[in-house]
Amino acid sequence: MLYRWKRRYEDKGLAGLKDRSSAPLHCPTITTPEVVEKIVQLRQHYHFGPLRIEMYLRRYHDQEIGHSTTYRILKRLGMSRLPVSQRYKRHQQRWEAV
Repeated sequence: MLYRWKRRYEDKGLAGLKDRSSAPLHCPTITTPEVVEKIVQLRQHYHFGPLRIEMYLRRYHDQEIGHSTTYRILKRLGMSRLPVSQRYKRHQQRWEAV
């Protein structure tokens, strides 16, 4: 650890001792913006859930993406819940006590 700091100081002086970001420079498994756009379109226009979006992308667009990844993308974009008109509504019971 000491030699790392020493090498940074020798290469860049005091500027080399400043804190640097530890974020990766490249992420090979990131979902492409085109796939995210398709997911958003399917959710907005057809109200598909994560399982159906996964099936649709695999069948018609040859995109292998898991339903859990689809759900995380929808959740990150604030689209994890369907509109109120598309949610399951409980039906009234037919045989109510009179």
